[in-house]
Amino acid sequence: MRLVSFGDLVLDVIVALEAPLVPGDDRPARTRAGAGGQGANVAVWAAALGAESRLVAKRGVDLAARLLGEEIEARGVRLAGPRGGETGVVVSLSSGPERSLASDRGSAPELRAGELEPAWFDCEALHLSGYALVAEPIATAALRAVELARASGAHVSVDLSSFTHIDERFRERARARARLRDRARA
Repeated sequence: MRLVSFGDLVLDVIVALEAPLVPGDDRPARTRAGAGGQGANVAVWAAALGAESRLVAKRGVDLAARLLGEEIEARGVRLAGPRGGETGVVVSLSSGPERSLASDRGSAPELRAGELEPAWFDCEALHLSGYALVAEPIATAALRAVELARASGAHVSVDLSSFTHIDERFRERARARARLRDRARA
């Protein structure tokens, strides 16, 4: 299967606390850092399961972008997308079963529809990160990615991401975009 994942490539910093944070105090923790972002994670898992996998994302031009790109390419994912700006960082704090994220998506949401190349979307399946649908200009780029992938006969999946983004405003934008798409097909 040829899968394209559309979304972010960010530095994930995972902090597993041994006890809850207390303002002004130190707490022991285990930390890990590496490639992340929902789009990147899906691409890596697809490659691990045997798919021909590509990630389309806007990536920074800093050292972190180079290191993250090397990491996911070593895991069998081909990278595509423009470069510019800084790499995003997501810090995940967990204490027990719950986690909270502090997200800086860097230049990822700046991906524009005009920066996409049709060849990147020659696939059987396109996966859209829901985070790509909550900010512009990447939301418009995501719709263009769907058009390009469907032109090659691809199926499309969407992960709605964080439940906090699925508010009435998000639902109305999704309905409006679906109406526009239906009118364009008529």
